[in-house]
Amino acid sequence: MPRGIMSIHRIIRKLPNYAPKIGEVLFDLFYADKSNQFITDKDVYGVALTVGYFLRHEEILNAVREDARIHLEDNDAAACKTAAIYISMHSIEYFHNHITEHDNKVEHIDDSIMTQIFSDNIHHNEQEMDLRLCYIASAFSSGNEYLIRHYIKKAKESNIAPDTLKEIIKISATLKAAAHALDIEKMRRYDFIVRGASMEYDD
Repeated sequence: MPRGIMSIHRIIRKLPNYAPKIGEVLFDLFYADKSNQFITDKDVYGVALTVGYFLRHEEILNAVREDARIHLEDNDAAACKTAAIYISMHSIEYFHNHITEHDNKVEHIDDSIMTQIFSDNIHHNEQEMDLRLCYIASAFSSGNEYLIRHYIKKAKESNIAPDTLKEIIKISATLKAAAHALDIEKMRRYDFIVRGASMEYDD
């Protein structure tokens, strides 16, 4: 059965014609039959919601939320927000610690929380959202090389299947690309409005 209803389809319809592949991948991720894949519906929407929060993109968030309500509880949504905020903080810390001298490194804030999440979810109940995937998705969305390497290592250590990791990357990358495409279109419309007004003034 398809994972979603039709709210994310609104995003697909709004994508510009120069980004057809983004729409195709979104459709495949959320509407194709995924019954034999490596990630549950709950985790697909947990990852998607986390990416939306990390990007702080209201249009993407509104579309994801509508479908996510079918699969996630309020506490799941709160956990997605926590993952986005936590990784935002660690993105700066990890970058700083990899470019600075040893004596100037900063101690990671609440690193014990991350250790607990990754250890507690190794054998998680499939009826519950796997928090590890949300943190990994946020790390990829950050684009921080050092943080991404750290979480790929954590994924391997906690037995996350390579195919599951690929799904997380695909969801994160495609939603980020969709967000950028939508924002570019807003900029283009503004650009043409301003250009048109300037030409009228010149005449």
